[in-house]
Amino acid sequence: MAVRIAIVEDEKSAARALEQAIQRYGTENKVSFTIRVWHDPLLFLEEYQAEYDIVYMDIRMPALSGMETARNLRKMDRMVMLMLKKDSIRDVIAFPKVKDASCLMMEAPSQVDPKQLEDLSIGVVESDEAEKTEE
Repeated sequence: MAVRIAIVEDEKSAARALEQAIQRYGTENKVSFTIRVWHDPLLFLEEYQAEYDIVYMDIRMPALSGMETARNLRKMDRMVMLMLKKDSIRDVIAFPKVKDASCLMMEAPSQVDPKQLEDLSIGVVESDEAEKTEE
């Protein structure tokens, strides 16, 4: 049985190089691959069927970022292995990238359910109360 791979890459030469590398690996290791390539992430999402084993995706694409495409893909298929391609690890590390240390992608920090805090025995001190206790 062939490993089913989807490649989502806006640069045709990069997609072709990846496809050739996968096929070369398959030949050398006697593994069969079925590969389909999309150059448009919006078309990929529109046509996607949960039949792939692996999705290789570029993070930077003009129509829709790879991260946003991946988020939408996960709504359709939570089981597919997703591999994101990026030239620099700085674009994918899980650290805040804005001045106020918030994470816009995860919408964090955010309000926590008081019940969750109670279950963990965590108290919250509002900033006005914190200033009074420091004095």
